[in-house]
Amino acid sequence: MIPPGWLSPAWGNWQIAFIYITKKELDPEEGIQPWVTLFRWDLPQALQRQGGWQNPETARRFEAYAEKMAELFRGRVRRWFTFNEPQCFIGMGYGTGEHAPGLKLDDDSLSACWETFCQAHSLGQKALHRADGGNLVGVASTGAVCYPASQAPEDVEAARQGTFALPLGPRAFHSAIWERIITAASVKNIKFRAI
Repeated sequence: MIPPGWLSPAWGNWQIAFIYITKKELDPEEGIQPWVTLFRWDLPQALQRQGGWQNPETARRFEAYAEKMAELFRGRVRRWFTFNEPQCFIGMGYGTGEHAPGLKLDDDSLSACWETFCQAHSLGQKALHRADGGNLVGVASTGAVCYPASQAPEDVEAARQGTFALPLGPRAFHSAIWERIITAASVKNIKFRAI
């Protein structure tokens, strides 16, 4: 349900019709509690032509998209993932080139992609909360499943951190990239929180 390019507030009738059909199937009376993922590796080509995740405008376009989805699904969806597997679509799409768009960017350019992703998640989360303060919003991360070496509290906590932490830190990326993200986040008043 991605509007072409996320570029225009004018939504086509086919998009609205598809969303309406989907909304009718999400009947809260049936006990269905859907979890909606807004973005799963599928950046519109129009945005990729404008720089994709290297372009901060992509974050603002994502905010408008999240706002529209929240409006259309208000009362039927309360659980949202803004993004699915950012480590893959940024790290492997713009870093290693293994996935679309197949780029192998230098550290500064890759850092710009992560900054835009962080901003897009923040703006998308705010849009979803503006629509309904009770919305639950997060990122569907990917990574290893870690098991504790023992039942000692520190081992259990280390396994939890290793499994659920979104790897946007020094252990996952070059420290210069992480420093740039933290600096940009503090300037833009984005808060990171430890799990």
